Amino acid sequence: KEIEDADVVIVRLVPAVINQRQAEDTQKVDSVTRDEQTRTARRVEATNQWVFGFGPGVVSGLNYSESPIFYKFGFNWGVDFQFDVRLQFDGLTFSEVDDASFSNISIGANYYFNTNKTSPYVLVDFGRGSASAHTPEDEDLFQLNSDDDAQGFTLGVGGGLKFFRTSTVNLGVELRHVFMFDKTAITNNDISQTTLSLAVYW
Repeated sequence: KEIEDADVVIVRLVPAVINQRQAEDTQKVDSVTRDEQTRTARRVEATNQWVFGFGPGVVSGLNYSESPIFYKFGFNWGVDFQFDVRLQFDGLTFSEVDDASFSNISIGANYYFNTNKTSPYVLVDFGRGSASAHTPEDEDLFQLNSDDDAQGFTLGVGGGLKFFRTSTVNLGVELRHVFMFDKTAITNNDISQTTLSLAVYW
């Protein structure tokens, strides 16, 4: 595409014709054209969006029967019209107690079933979580105390519905279940959470 590359093209074209090969296959470290340099650097630009959401949740394994408040904050990269890569931090707020906790940081993907303004999607993510169980006041502290915690890898699956995808600001509703691959240190309980959240993307 540039006259300066003419000598490089000729050097590669002659052996390609003689050996009956494609000219692209004769590329060497000293015979790269300027077009090939820029071509390898060109990529489809991803759509970048921040996301914040909250909603009710249900947790198991942390000795807490009420419904905690779920919150999330993250960043999405729209790889194409039907696929997002997501990086997210989320947690639970326990209003009735101050010793229970659940937080998680994860990376995953959303797949949208169509390219319409409103589209359902499924999600999967993998991350690292931390949790601690509530200590009832009437329990023996030698059997159940604030050290009843867990840290481990997490797996999240779910789905949702995203609205106003053709706008720069979107809304979404998401149902997600997260399981932690670790048990509480003392009570040896499996830990999981199920959340329903309303989110804004911008």
